[in-house]
Order: sequence, then C-alpha cells, then structure tokens
Amino acid sequence: MNREKLKNILVLSQLMILYTLQFLPMGFFMAFSYIFQKRHMPLQNQAYLNMALWPFTIKILWGPIVDGLKLPFFGRRKSWIIPSQLCISLCLAFLAYNLETLLGNDEINFNGNINGFIIIFFIMNFMASLQDISLDGWCVTILSEKNKSIFSISRSMSKCVGFVVSVNLFFMLTSRDLINNFKTFMYGATETTQSNTLAIISIQTYLYILSAIIFITAICFAIFKKEKDIKEKYNLKITYLHFLRLLKHKPILKLIVIHLISKIPFLAAEKIALLRLIDAGILIDIYSIITLPLIFVNILLSYIFSRFAKRLQKNPLILWLNSIVLRSFLTFLLAISVHYVCLYLRDLSQKQAKLNYLHDQYGLNSININKFNPPKSIYVYMFMYGVLVDIFQQISFLPIMSFHSQISDVLIGGSFMTLINTACDFGGMWIVTLSLWLIGIFSRRKCQYYGIKK
Repeated sequence: MNREKLKNILVLSQLMILYTLQFLPMGFFMAFSYIFQKRHMPLQNQAYLNMALWPFTIKILWGPIVDGLKLPFFGRRKSWIIPSQLCISLCLAFLAYNLETLLGNDEINFNGNINGFIIIFFIMNFMASLQDISLDGWCVTILSEKNKSIFSISRSMSKCVGFVVSVNLFFMLTSRDLINNFKTFMYGATETTQSNTLAIISIQTYLYILSAIIFITAICFAIFKKEKDIKEKYNLKITYLHFLRLLKHKPILKLIVIHLISKIPFLAAEKIALLRLIDAGILIDIYSIITLPLIFVNILLSYIFSRFAKRLQKNPLILWLNSIVLRSFLTFLLAISVHYVCLYLRDLSQKQAKLNYLHDQYGLNSININKFNPPKSIYVYMFMYGVLVDIFQQISFLPIMSFHSQISDVLIGGSFMTLINTACDFGGMWIVTLSLWLIGIFSRRKCQYYGIKK
C-alpha cells in the first residue's frame, strides 16, 4: 500500500469518526422520545420536543457565517468543528448529571421537565448543524477526487453507526429488563424469567462515556490534525444576496413549494407509527435488537443504488414522482396495519391484565403472573416494514438529488443546493411537528382497571 493511498484512507476514517459523533445528538433525541412515549407523554409534548431538531432544517440562516468566519489561529473548519464537539460533550455530561430531575420518577406517566430536554437537545442539534456545515466544506478541500465519489456512502455509514450507538446500543445496554424480555421473546413467558432487573450500565454512565469520547476526540483533532487554510475572498453579504436572487425565479419557487408539500402523504405516518406501537406495548430493548440488521441493510442499499447513479440522470424527476406515489401507497398500508396491530396488542394486554387480576384476587396458582409481552410476529412485521421503508427512501432520495445537480448553475451551485436542501428538510420537519400536535389534540386515552384500585 503506497503512502498516498494510506493517507486517503486515514483522511476518510477521520471524517467518518467526526460524522459519527455528529449524529449522536439526533440519535439520543430519538431514543429519549421513545422513552417519553413509553411513559405516555402526550403527543402535543412530543410535537414541542420535535422542535429541538429544527436547527438542522434552518441551517441555511447561519451557513454562510460558518463558511466565512474563522479563528485566525485555528483554521477555517476547525474553528467551528472543535467548539461544536466540546459543547455537545458538555451538554451530554449536563444531561447525565441532571437526568433524574429532568426525566422524573414516574415510569408510567411522564412527570419530568420537558422544557429542559428541549433546551439541551436544541443546543446539541444546533452545534451539530454547525459541525455539519463545516465538515461538508472541509470534505471538498481535503478529499481526493476518487474519495469524493464514495463520500456519500461513507457519510451514510457514519450516520448508521451514530444511530446504532445512540439508539440501539443505548437501549440494549441501559435496559433493566433486557435479559428478562429477551428470554420471554425467545422462550415464552414463565415466572422464572422475572429474575434479573439490573441494567448492564445506567443511562447516566452511558451518557458520561459518550461525553468523554466526544471530548477526547475533539481535543485530539485540535492538537494533532493540521488544517491547510485556503486563502480566498469571501463576502458574507454577497452570499445572502445569492439566496434572495434565487427566490426571484419562479421555477425555483415552484420547486421549493413542491418540496414543502411533497412529503405530506407519507412522512408523518412513518415517524408516528413507531410511537403508536410503543404506546401499544412494543418493548424498545427487543425492538433495538431485532432492527439492528436494518443498519446494514441501509448501508447495502446506499451502495447498490449508488451503482445506478448514472442511469438516474435520464428521467430523474419522473422516477422521483413515481417513488412518491409508491411510497404513499405503502404508507396507506402502514396506517391500516398499525391500527389493527395496536388493537391486537391492546386486546392481548387486557387479557393478560385480567389473568393477573384473577391470580391476585382468587389465588389461582395455575395462572402465571407476567407482564404483557408482544408476540414474535409483531417484531417480524416491524422488521419487514423497516426494510421496505429503507428501500423507498433510497429510491426517492437519489433521483431528486440527481435532478438538483442537473439544474444547478455552476456559478451559484453551492447557494442553490443549500437552499433546496433546506426546503427538503423543512418540508419534512413541519409535517411531523404539526401531525404530532394535531394527533395529540384529537386522541383520547381510556384506562381500564380490572378490580385493581390505583
């Protein structure tokens, strides 16, 4: 292996590490939203919590500032990457230190500090958005032409690893009932399975460990990674004027409007389906184990579809529109299936509650006392649907990205892509936030107690 190839591998590995750490705040946000749903947080509060993700959708507002300003002794990109990493590390440590106060002590009904979580995750996602802008710009300058072609796959892999660490491993290592739930999932419910109620590590410890890893990584990059500062004229005012000029073109305005409304038929249902299943009794730790292979499926799909990138250049917009129709139809099937799956799970849960009540009241020793555990077929259903969603996400993503690159002007390509990507991201975020809020308003909860006094 020659020195140049080794250098390229080292640079690509460093970028993948930074991208992996960058996606940890978003992953932890998802993990805690599942915990809140398990504690029956109202969906209106989930909508408010979802606002903590908005920095990624409106980063166009501070993107030119990140590109233009720097510390004279640190380098153009490191001036933003290192402080962002340190701030994320401190936020995770602060979250771990105050977790019991923020999360509350009621595991049935959420009684924690929702505003505290929103502030902490908003700051972390804001810092992650600053790092994302800097890393994207840094990649353009330090990657070779050959590595630029595989950069999108590497970034996708980094995102997958980040979500594995902050969601899947998070639940697998911090669940107090993982061993019991897994035994029940594999061998069925017995009284002897309810023996181990200790987590491998606590949530606080896990957050402290990740905080330390991010902090050490930031310090190492600050000391050992040298950045070649490229001297170029950069006018902040002209950059913002580019965005305003783009908005004067009617075709661009039409494209922005399309992106703002194109995800209405499917995105909200895809995001809220899992929250509904958690509410119906799905075990998050088992779900984390079962869906772990989806990460590798996502990476494989990214590689497979990237091989057909040239074929997408002929009619990308038609392919994108067809993918929206197919994805909308799939979401229609999802909505129906989730409705009946939730009814089925609630029926099983009520039957288990009745059996437990009979055992408590009449001492029927022939009846096992067990908490409700969904059958294996439900998790198989969730895994298969996850595969289908990943496939359609890739099918809809690549054609529209190809279309954007075809219509982009070389002179204002960066400004155009930033503007359109912002419209894409915001078009998904407002739909999910509004849908959570509306569903929370129109939903009604009904509790049934079978002779058991609360």
